[in-house]
Amino acid sequence: MSFGLTEDDARGRLAEAYGLGPSEVASVLLLTGSVMNPNWVVDLRDGGRFVARCFLRNQDPARLAFQMRFHAVLAEADLPVPTVLPDRHGCWLAAHGGHHWAVYAWVDGEDYDYARADQREAAGRLVAELHLALAGKDLPGYVVPAGYGSYSDWAERGGDLMAEAFSRAWAASLSDDDKTFALDLQRWLVRALPARDWERLPKQFIWSDFHGRNLKFQGARVTGLFDFDVAHWESPMFDLGTGLYMLGREARGAFPIRLDAAADVVRGYAARRPISRPEARAVVPLLAYRYITEVEQPFPVPPGVEPASYVARASQILRVIHAAIPGLMSVLAGTAASGGAPGGVAAVRAKPHVQS
Repeated sequence: MSFGLTEDDARGRLAEAYGLGPSEVASVLLLTGSVMNPNWVVDLRDGGRFVARCFLRNQDPARLAFQMRFHAVLAEADLPVPTVLPDRHGCWLAAHGGHHWAVYAWVDGEDYDYARADQREAAGRLVAELHLALAGKDLPGYVVPAGYGSYSDWAERGGDLMAEAFSRAWAASLSDDDKTFALDLQRWLVRALPARDWERLPKQFIWSDFHGRNLKFQGARVTGLFDFDVAHWESPMFDLGTGLYMLGREARGAFPIRLDAAADVVRGYAARRPISRPEARAVVPLLAYRYITEVEQPFPVPPGVEPASYVARASQILRVIHAAIPGLMSVLAGTAASGGAPGGVAAVRAKPHVQS
């Protein structure tokens, strides 16, 4: 993946902000799997190791400051986020070469194993604990990440947005059948989760990027939780829905959702945070919403990736979600608690203060 940045940029940041030059730094290597933001693994000659991250997806300093506050809340709750290493001036976030950087302690662990039910349950428990840690928190300086608006606004304008999207040049990659399918699914979505029902769901800050590459494991224990670039204000069920697709496949890059695997994620989540019946009904619609909006916009895409191919992939995922709707709804219905708001969780519905 090409980001327009080099090892020398990372070395410059380390020398300027941390006083680490060639005599201290043994190697700087771009981390495999970096997609939207480049991450360099830095090995020191004394055996130390950490990660230098350059923020490219979000470059607004106010948004990045919010992400650091989000990170701090999770650290205070003893969730397995990496320690942020302050620079020589005590700052977690600093500019260098026209970009903002942060440095994190290295986290040992293995990648998510799609064959392990115990890891799926552990991931479900972890995201529930993340939601409990953030419930009721109104983090100041919130800036909405690109591509993540209000579901109720979208539900009221969804048809118009889709029509506008299909008039754009990149939509030529979609067949007429793809476009008809997306419109039909959009109509199902606004019936399955009317704006008024979404408005009644508890809202809070959520992770928004629950997938295997943002987790590290040692056996069945989660040792690392990463990447808050798209953390935003939503129902926690947005995260759970994302996890059903991202962790419920046969392998990375595969498409079909395994219902038994999805059930493992739900089981782990519900063991920590009960899911109310209204929330259970919202999980699959919010998963579909995530990918419908990618067809409409598209979201910021990784460097070197054509928007048309990104949209075509989102369309393929929508077909997978559509095929799994009955099974996923059944899985969720079987774990839903009775009543409205989930037990022990404040039904926070007020909107956060958004920094313009």
